[in-house]
Amino acid sequence: ASSAGKTKKKSSESSVKPDESELRSWIDMCLLNFELNYENFDAIALLNSIFALGKLKIWPGDLLLSRWFSAPQKYFECDSLRFADLARLMHACSQLFFVPSQEFVVRLNDWAPRRIKSEASCVEITMLWGALGRLRIKPQAPLLSASLMKLRTLVKEGNCDGQAVSTFFWAMARMGIKPEGSFLTALSEMLEIVVSQMNSLELSNIMWSYAALGVYPSQLLLKRWGSR
Repeated sequence: ASSAGKTKKKSSESSVKPDESELRSWIDMCLLNFELNYENFDAIALLNSIFALGKLKIWPGDLLLSRWFSAPQKYFECDSLRFADLARLMHACSQLFFVPSQEFVVRLNDWAPRRIKSEASCVEITMLWGALGRLRIKPQAPLLSASLMKLRTLVKEGNCDGQAVSTFFWAMARMGIKPEGSFLTALSEMLEIVVSQMNSLELSNIMWSYAALGVYPSQLLLKRWGSR
């Protein structure tokens, strides 16, 4: 009985969480280590570090973030970099409200379209476009078109939900990108398919996007919208 009591006490002690000052001290030490050893981190290690900070919403400071994004070739010339990694990186930036350098954005626009076509998932496209919209980073036409075509394919295959399409449209509206012609037709078709899956937030984002861009939804979309 005595041994069991000791085990229970030890378990209780090990589960005690550090106080806020101890946690902050540990984080500061890690950030200092990142700063001092920046050159020794490969692209994936840097991505994971930034993603963790974004997930925890811990601001590492302008200097450290600027250094992390000062050499975009470190990421885009890395053979092991996947589209999922880039989506996570941009999501972290949006959580920290940090806009990467213009050089990084240019490389992103060059690199991402091909990867979207070959490997992007619905969730990853949602992460990327949620970040672009939140940070108001306007994409170039190839990135916009590749995202639309991939989403359209995923929706038709039944591998994409309402959140991805509503986030994509919301981001476009945030940046003032008005869909027209075949682009608007493709977007409307996707919305008509997934509108029945959308929750109230996603529906409100769609309504706001149409209003913000001065675009009218299709009759079929309105009909399916009303029959929910």
